[in-house]
Amino acid sequence: MKKVKLGVLPYIIVLCCLAFIIVKIRDIRLVDTSVQASSTDSLQLISSDEWNTLEQSTEKIKNETSLVIYDENNDNSISTYKNVEYVLTTMGVDVIPIKMTEQSKYTDISDYDTMIVCLESLGDLEYSSNKIKSWVKSGKGIYFTLPIQNDEYLQNYTDLLGIKDGSEISSIEYRNMTFTDDFLILAKDKVFYEETINGSGLKVELKDDVSIHAEEAEEEGNPILWNLEYGEGFVSVCNAYLLQDKVSRGIISAGYSELHNCYAYPVINSSMYCIDDMPSPIPTGYNEIIEQQYHCNMEDFYFNIWWPKMKGFVDKYGIKYSGFVIQTYEDDIEPPYDNKIYMETSKYYANALLSSGGELGIHGYNHQSLALEGFDYRDEEVNYKPWKSLDNIFEATRSVINYAKELAPNATVTSYVAPSNIISSYVQKEMEKNIPELKVYAGVYIGNESTMAQEFQAIENGIVYVPRTDSGMDISMDIQSDFLLYNELSYHYVHSNFFHPDDVLDVDRGAGEGFETLCQKFEELVKTLNSSGIRNTTVAEGGAAVQRYELTSCEQNFDDGTLELKVNGIKDEVYYFVRLNNGERIKNIEGAEYKKINDNYYLLKIKQKDVVIEME
Repeated sequence: MKKVKLGVLPYIIVLCCLAFIIVKIRDIRLVDTSVQASSTDSLQLISSDEWNTLEQSTEKIKNETSLVIYDENNDNSISTYKNVEYVLTTMGVDVIPIKMTEQSKYTDISDYDTMIVCLESLGDLEYSSNKIKSWVKSGKGIYFTLPIQNDEYLQNYTDLLGIKDGSEISSIEYRNMTFTDDFLILAKDKVFYEETINGSGLKVELKDDVSIHAEEAEEEGNPILWNLEYGEGFVSVCNAYLLQDKVSRGIISAGYSELHNCYAYPVINSSMYCIDDMPSPIPTGYNEIIEQQYHCNMEDFYFNIWWPKMKGFVDKYGIKYSGFVIQTYEDDIEPPYDNKIYMETSKYYANALLSSGGELGIHGYNHQSLALEGFDYRDEEVNYKPWKSLDNIFEATRSVINYAKELAPNATVTSYVAPSNIISSYVQKEMEKNIPELKVYAGVYIGNESTMAQEFQAIENGIVYVPRTDSGMDISMDIQSDFLLYNELSYHYVHSNFFHPDDVLDVDRGAGEGFETLCQKFEELVKTLNSSGIRNTTVAEGGAAVQRYELTSCEQNFDDGTLELKVNGIKDEVYYFVRLNNGERIKNIEGAEYKKINDNYYLLKIKQKDVVIEME
């Protein structure tokens, strides 16, 4: 029989068959959801009815009373006072605000525990320096929150302020600052520049027994934050314009805590990582940046490189992702809202999120912010279409909620993030009343009225606000993010980051650094936060933590080396910081579990009313 030479044809056929099989296997991996992931939430949101009952029946204990004196005609004074009032109220302090012109109504200060001075000139205090000094010596606390003018009135207070020589006082313009100890969690030796601190302060030399927490990061190191004992009482000083804004609330809480031997206050204890537009329609074809780095198309990049890398951080560090679904990027704002072209791909990523311990939330039917005609976006670059009616908004939102449940039937969808963090406040209130599935609204901590700026807050009907505190895989691109991170760890013990899958394609969001560099920066952030001992949660779990934080308060009494707490508003468990000052250390605790964060901060996990802490 004559032999037929087939040459390379059989090999080509085999290779084609193998390629076809590989593609089919990959497709199966994308669409196979026969084994549905289940939600792993361990901390559950309190339901609307139960929240309303608990909120009405739980007494909020005010632990002590503080006079806060401010100048109603000075912008720095007003903003500092408002910031201080907010922080102290959440720490269980009964705040008595006093306008500078109304101090005569409070001539007897003996019954008050602390005084916060939000004034630039001590000549504006109507109480004599001797009266204030005697009051502090008797066991009270005073906090000077603004740089003090170098005038004739200052000389009467130099010993109270811990200044060594009143004749050597001058003025200094700040260019930077650094923390010298554990005043803020993880901030020791960190340097911050003019974006954080600017303006002037007193150039002074302090007495040897003064504890300096922050100073100018120069050779001479002019003191910026300090504390001292004065008789039986305490004095805290902020010698810079630092406390007017939300970014510095950790400094306020730490400085106030130092007016006591030790002080306890509730915290949230939650670190969250949000992936906006996840899952969403993945770009098809090739992107120049990705093709240069990885020599593949967009679908292969996200499937084979991006998600495995993101999942690796979950496996290595125990973090949890909250993904926020986009159904379509089409900008249609009128019904029908039924675009499901990318459902099969999205199913894979939705279930991958849940199986990794994360949650599925809502970003929007599309990426059009929820606002009606006439809304002021306050940003000329925003080009969103106004929606025609509330009914259309509700219909589109219900559509994407149902879509998310089709992607992952076992998902509990409770969290919402607005496109570009923009939503009309009117629309949001109507959403809260008409879309009962959504309980957690995650905006931003720093922003304006149009950018969904929020506090960490639980309100009526079980609605919770859980703002994000920084953005991007490389948070250093925002000059204030590091400073805010250390402050919020020390105040709320909370952190919430958000980023997008397409950050790697946008130069303004770090694409120029390359995906590997962005991953390195993100890993540094995760490692830093984990080193603080904070609990990793989803946004929904973070909302549940905020509810418990909002309910609780405590009465505290320190006597003869023992701190006794009577904790109110415990549904199941709550967390408190105990901040220790003056070298105190915990010897034993009854009624709570505890963990040392650093020499100043201890974290308590409390499940019962009475807690007794012995010091050594």
